[in-house]
Amino acid sequence: MLSSAFLLLVSIGAIGEIFTDGPALRLMELVGILGFLALELRGLSKVALILLSLCIALPLYEVSQGTFDLARASTAIDRAAFFAFFLTSLSFLQFAATSSPLILRSGEILVNQRPGRRYLVLTFGAAVFGILLNFSTIGLLGTMIAKGVSPGETDEEKRIAGIRRRRMTLAMMRGFSSLPMWSPMTVTMALITAAIPSVAYGQIVIYSLPLAVVMLLLGWGIDRMSYPRRVLPGLPEAPSLAGLLPLMGMVIFVPSFSWGVSVILGVTLIQALLLGRVSELVEI
Repeated sequence: MLSSAFLLLVSIGAIGEIFTDGPALRLMELVGILGFLALELRGLSKVALILLSLCIALPLYEVSQGTFDLARASTAIDRAAFFAFFLTSLSFLQFAATSSPLILRSGEILVNQRPGRRYLVLTFGAAVFGILLNFSTIGLLGTMIAKGVSPGETDEEKRIAGIRRRRMTLAMMRGFSSLPMWSPMTVTMALITAAIPSVAYGQIVIYSLPLAVVMLLLGWGIDRMSYPRRVLPGLPEAPSLAGLLPLMGMVIFVPSFSWGVSVILGVTLIQALLLGRVSELVEI
């Protein structure tokens, strides 16, 4: 509970820093970060402990050499708080989305398509799901794929079921792996825009989004060449893709709303998306 309070303190400071700059907000962020790390120290992995030790040792070394830059340290605190807020808000969104009837119903529609269009629908659907769920996409759709493929009784049925499961899993993984190339809700995009303030999200996505589409279509082409189409009788009727319209509407609304917020408030799109996640949680 106390750890959550420290994270809340960091998040409030990070939100404040979007609109203004003040020592009180930076102090709030620093207290929140240090308090959270102190309470969760025992739960950190070895790699995290090494990185934390370096983050402490480097400023101490600069102080000892008389080269400590307060402005640079303040920028580091701001960025650390921003990423803590980013991951915290992402976790809340994933928690809400994974239990949402809309998400579960949309996942069933993706998994239960006919073989001719299943791969294409699932790979692009996984990319869309990744906007809302991030890594939870793999767990949610992966479970649906495992449950949705009948294991079969004969050796031939088991072989076909294994191929189907493998193709669907590859479609999902390829769709999900495209997210860092274009989605503004990934840590990758947040890192790039934070590390290079002169580069806006729009300048990146104009090149990365077409490349992501090409990559997904290439995966679909490889799948079609590896597994030629066969006519299978007695297949159940696939659910209509129209059932995905509410999900697509939400996915389109949130970035559009965030873009409007970024224009009105004069903040970056990534910052506006974080603020807009409150409305997304309500929609889910």
